[in-house]
Amino acid sequence: MITATHPRLQLVLDVGGVLASNLSPVFWELVSQAAGIPSDRNEIYKLYRREVSEKLWIGEITEQQFWEWLEAQSPSLDKELCESFLYRCLQPLPAMGKLEAWSRSADIHILSNHIEIWLQPMLNRIRPFIGHTVISSQVAMKKPDAAIFHHMATLLPSASPILFVDDKPGNLEIARSVGWQSMLADPEGDWLRLMDERLASGGQA
Repeated sequence: MITATHPRLQLVLDVGGVLASNLSPVFWELVSQAAGIPSDRNEIYKLYRREVSEKLWIGEITEQQFWEWLEAQSPSLDKELCESFLYRCLQPLPAMGKLEAWSRSADIHILSNHIEIWLQPMLNRIRPFIGHTVISSQVAMKKPDAAIFHHMATLLPSASPILFVDDKPGNLEIARSVGWQSMLADPEGDWLRLMDERLASGGQA
């Protein structure tokens, strides 16, 4: 007798708020303090959102150009100082320690709005447990645009279910609209227990 087998689950994870801490708002608070600007005014962050953010995250400006722009905002800022702020903020979350166990039950992939070079140290540590990585600065697309979800889907086995984890409900809505399952990475971390339970049962919904 032949036992039917289910296609292996494709687990697609965001980085910020899922595997590692989000850069905002702490990074920009540190930048404002170093520039001598009250963090509640956040003038540099407002300029960043207006002039730089969109272009940076889809790779239209380089990381070096971002640091040059940031240094130009205040004589108190320089690349080394701001990089130290960045890596102080980009800290692993508990899910990072679960990837090895999860990879026994699912194929794990990364889909993130981020800058590739900033993620490399983290990605190097978890490389044995992950498959495809789609980073917005690499592919000139970012969430919540449906195009980046479709791009990731082309890399995955067509018959396999896809479960996407993100900390932003709007991104989960887009994932569901393209036929993926979704799970919210809540700040309390309850999603980790739900994921453990799901993968322990074979990854099926």
